Amino acid sequence: MDDELGTPKINSYDIPKLRAAVATSKDSEAPPGRGERGGGPTGSGELAKGHAIENDREFFDEVTDEGNGEGVGVGGVDDSYVSGWQDPITLPPSTHSLLFTEPVNSRPFALAAAILAMSFACLALALSYELSSYEMPVNVKSGVRGAQYLAILVALLMEEEIPTGLHLLRMIPRQSLIREFPHMKYRKFTLSSVARILNGYLFLINVMAVVTFATVVLDIFYDMLALQFVQQLDDIAFILCKKDVFGKEMKRACTAKCFRTEFDRQRRGKSRKINIFLKAIYFVNLFAMLSWMVTLSIRQRVGYYQPQSIKVDFGDTIWESAW
Repeated sequence: MDDELGTPKINSYDIPKLRAAVATSKDSEAPPGRGERGGGPTGSGELAKGHAIENDREFFDEVTDEGNGEGVGVGGVDDSYVSGWQDPITLPPSTHSLLFTEPVNSRPFALAAAILAMSFACLALALSYELSSYEMPVNVKSGVRGAQYLAILVALLMEEEIPTGLHLLRMIPRQSLIREFPHMKYRKFTLSSVARILNGYLFLINVMAVVTFATVVLDIFYDMLALQFVQQLDDIAFILCKKDVFGKEMKRACTAKCFRTEFDRQRRGKSRKINIFLKAIYFVNLFAMLSWMVTLSIRQRVGYYQPQSIKVDFGDTIWESAW
């Protein structure tokens, strides 16, 4: 694929072919007496091997632009494509992706919006129930305390909407999305990613409510599994659409070319500060959740949630019978 200036882009899997092409071209242009790489009638094997190494070095200099110090290869592609293989950037197989790949007045978009609203509603109802039905435990057993801290780590490993949304915003630039699919709106792409992130944070808030009011170990992990199932409704619905459960139009939308397309990565050095911020959010979430649990543990140990007063009502009938 060529970029906007018509310069060919270099991927890691193109390197062997390009190296062979460069070596063949330079061997064919070699002056008499140099011989072939494996040694010829007029040249020794050692000399030919030296020319082959020189050709490879010149090739990598041309591809990676080592001399300019910019770390960007041919066509402005990040040199991570040349230095090593990396996972391709593709759209996640989720109904959340249909929010920007499909028109607003289409059935796939309506289904995606319904799944998103359902997920938010379930998480919001669960949080409301947790906050209104439980009281802060005065203290808990050591086993429950350990399960609370483990549940935080497990929740961050299970939660995938926040890293997925941040990954899409960080790795797929506007130019790459519009170049591949001009009909898509980058604004809708951004809103879809933000919706993912908000859904993820609502999940984490629910997890914190569960571990805060928990007094039984199994209740913690059962509630987390239920919350995780609610958060995966978009993935489940996408799989069902691909299996033609909801009709041909839904299957067409979920098997579209955009889900098989590999997008260009963001250039290295571009928006460096925001990239560092997005990568640090995961550890910020971990620090915030652990900080709350440490504060809760200390308060429970010192009796912060112990009742400060006791009110006793004997009733009038008791005093009458006492005379």
